[in-house]
Order: sequence, then structure tokens, then C-alpha cells
Amino acid sequence: MPLIAKPPPVLEVFSSYEVTATYQPPTWGADRPLALQLTVPSYRFENFHATVSVRAIAHGRSEAPLFDKTYTKDGDTQGGKMVWGGAFAMKSAVRQSSYDAYKKVFADLRQDIQEVLEARAPQAGQASAPAEAAGSP
Repeated sequence: MPLIAKPPPVLEVFSSYEVTATYQPPTWGADRPLALQLTVPSYRFENFHATVSVRAIAHGRSEAPLFDKTYTKDGDTQGGKMVWGGAFAMKSAVRQSSYDAYKKVFADLRQDIQEVLEARAPQAGQASAPAEAAGSP
């Protein structure tokens, strides 16, 4: 497994993750309701901004994916840094626009994960309904 000196900020939202070169079947535990497979099919930096595509496949315990979606977002334009900042500012411009694009991707991804988890969670009161029915005359 490749080592990451410091995880990218977007990975900090996950309690557990593993970086692999190819898909690995998930290891399950009570604290792992789903496994998320992420790939970056496209990254471009042109016209002073980054454009990122991230494909996310969420796996539950079954064979079928819970969702398979590609998110594509543009980062903020960094033309001022690129033009006026010189060579040292270019690295910062690329990093800032890329970070912004990934941040937007993960905001949308987080929403989709939340919807899947809420749909799979037992509804409040559902577990207690049979007990209440059994105790009534």
C-alpha cells in the first residue's frame, strides 16, 4: 500500500480509508456501513483553473453498488496569481484551484452518501412498533 505523508484534506472526512492501486473487496465491521471506491478519471488545469472528475462507487454488503456516479467540478479561476505572481505563485494557483474543485466534488459526494445512509437506516419507531402491537389487547 502506498504511503501518504499527510492525507489530502478531503480524505479527512473519512474515519478509515486505504489507498490501493486496484479495487480491493471491502472489509466489514459494525462501524463500516459502506465502502467507497474513488477514482480520478480526469484532471485538467487550463484557462487558469482546474477541472476535476471523480468517479465514486459506493458498495454495501451486497454485490450491487449502492450508487455509481461521476462528479465533475471546476475550481476557482486563479488568473491573477498566474499572471502577476510569477513562477512561485503558479504552484499556489494550481493547488488552490485544484483544492476548490475537489472540495466541491466532495460536498456533492457527501450529500449522496448521506442520502444512501439515511435510506438504509432503520426508521425511528419501526423497531418498537411490533412490540407495541404485541402488548395491546
